[in-house]
Amino acid sequence: MSDADSRERRLIIGAVVGALAGVAILGRDAMPWGAALALAAVGFGAWRRWQYGRAGARVMRGLRAQWLDLHGAEDADDRGAIVVHDGMQPLRIKLFRERGVLRALITTPVGEAPLAFRVWPVGQPAPGLDPDGARVGGPPVERAPFLEARLGGTLLAECSDEAHTDALLDAEVTSALLVVAREAAGSFAGLSYDGQRLGIHLKGPMVADPQRATQVARALWRPFLP
Repeated sequence: MSDADSRERRLIIGAVVGALAGVAILGRDAMPWGAALALAAVGFGAWRRWQYGRAGARVMRGLRAQWLDLHGAEDADDRGAIVVHDGMQPLRIKLFRERGVLRALITTPVGEAPLAFRVWPVGQPAPGLDPDGARVGGPPVERAPFLEARLGGTLLAECSDEAHTDALLDAEVTSALLVVAREAAGSFAGLSYDGQRLGIHLKGPMVADPQRATQVARALWRPFLP
């Protein structure tokens, strides 16, 4: 939710509380006016919420259209994702909004391994391991202090097997990860792996730039391939 939306919500709640307080102070004679004011505030809030939902739906339709303009992109996933190839590499893109922020999860197969991990910038919420971007579900993982230290303390990490994850995140992968985290600061929201698919989590204006977003994703998935 944006700051403007938060202020608007506080004003509506304040109007309702003020109306009820006025009734309590002025007595029964003020009840019709208080009730009318409270109902008007609630009605305005419902109308604004409806408008916000319509605007959000238009934004998402436009965003999907931009991604579908990528060469070979198809709206072929029955779970609402877009599929496309970057060269020979298949990508699955899930677009969504979270608290008013545009987000994209680009997943791609990089080979199977008996482990799961996620790495994300300090100060941001942990990315989900679910292929649709949900923050719940996926393999169980635990905090990995050794990995965090190796990543210079700028990224947080969780994994199911710290030793095997450390081996998977070799020097080439780590270098690419740190470069992306630095150069795409504010847009890079994390890297995850569920044992089969690598997930690149992006947010903000970059989500509306499919060419740039897939370029950033490529810098991260390519070092995982043989």
